[in-house]
Amino acid sequence: MTPKMDSRLILEVKEPRTPEAEARCVREVLRQVQAGGLKNRTDYISFSRYICELLHKLEPRADVAYLGGDLSLDSIKALGLSGIDYEQQVLMSHQSG
Repeated sequence: MTPKMDSRLILEVKEPRTPEAEARCVREVLRQVQAGGLKNRTDYISFSRYICELLHKLEPRADVAYLGGDLSLDSIKALGLSGIDYEQQVLMSHQSG
């Protein structure tokens, strides 16, 4: 009997040098996650807004959090992303606006 896995995986997608490389990277990451049977257990994070938007577009049900710190919480919500991971000072600066 296979043990049940309850842990969530947090996968950070690093920022390649070009948007074309970012798109290839995202597609390959999603392919590998699917091939490994991990689609329903994987959350994604990235400092790249483009990567986050593309992840959300290609996997709308996936949790995708932005790390960049330059977007307001309203902007994150408008992009359809599920969250952020900002340093406390950065987060506090967005609450005043």
